[in-house]
Amino acid sequence: KAQSRAERIVNAMKHKILIAYFSHTGYTATLAKEIADLTGGSLFQIQPVDDYPEDYRATVDRYKEETAKHLRPAVTGSVRDMDQYDVLFVGFPNWGGDLPYIVYSFLEQYDLAGKRIVPFCTNGGGGIGQSFILLQDACRTARVMKGFACNGRQAVDQTDALREWLSGLGLLKE
Repeated sequence: KAQSRAERIVNAMKHKILIAYFSHTGYTATLAKEIADLTGGSLFQIQPVDDYPEDYRATVDRYKEETAKHLRPAVTGSVRDMDQYDVLFVGFPNWGGDLPYIVYSFLEQYDLAGKRIVPFCTNGGGGIGQSFILLQDACRTARVMKGFACNGRQAVDQTDALREWLSGLGLLKE
């Protein structure tokens, strides 16, 4: 049954939403900010204590080392009172078909039991790879919802697609 506009607004307002994201190039940040505008959610940028290099090759090398050694880079800051949020958007660039390990570091800090986790990612043309499945594995006590993905270079042109996706999840604020 289709919800009326008023029912969708009331439904979206029932949720306390956090949009946590890691963005290396700014593309994922663009999506995160748009999602915050469309949902009324709060933003939290996942930042490593030791920033990733700006040089592409150096970043790939670091990611490969983190992956090979299952490293968990330290995160600066933390979410105050994560318990208040019932919906957690998790945004990241797809790195090698996976989440950047800094995102795992962030997720492992919190008890996510019972939360709705909503993934979104940007990519350089490789799609989502296994990233949404791996996110679901990392958040076993939460309910992972349908995710959103786009090519990073097209992140600025996703308002209509984001609106449709969020409406389908019942999380669009109008």
